Amino acid sequence: RWQTFSKHDQLLHIGAAIIRASNWQKENNEKYFKFCLNEALSLTNLCIQDLKWQDEISHPQILSLYQELEKFKSGERKDNIKILYQAL
Repeated sequence: RWQTFSKHDQLLHIGAAIIRASNWQKENNEKYFKFCLNEALSLTNLCIQDLKWQDEISHPQILSLYQELEKFKSGERKDNIKILYQAL
């Protein structure tokens, strides 16, 4: 079903997960922060597999987003995750 959504709608869903993660990050609730972060990672992974993201411009951008989300998950990045939402 994910593939039926437009790129725009897919990004809105990812953005919503990032905003929820940001809210939990502000509350210092690691459990819910990671839950929302995993949701954003899962949705981003679906985009990576979606053919509409396979062009020369979109594919590197969605891969980069996935990599940055992974950095938050691993703890390599500890700044405000909302910056990724702003980059969308």
